[in-house]
Amino acid sequence: MIKEKHDKNLVVCILCSLVMVVAIFGTAVIKVNGAFTMFADFNAQQLPFATAVRNALAAKPFGQWV
Repeated sequence: MIKEKHDKNLVVCILCSLVMVVAIFGTAVIKVNGAFTMFADFNAQQLPFATAVRNALAAKPFGQWV
């Protein structure tokens, strides 16, 4: 009985997630006439930060962020 309840909850969670994705991305796609574009500079911001975090965590005496 518990297994069936978990399975039902999983299905409900997945369906709710799909509805939210369609609502959010669907409106974005409709608003710009069929093209979903992201115009942020994620690579310019995220890659140097990720590299700095990796280097700080890989340093033997932990870096300043720990």
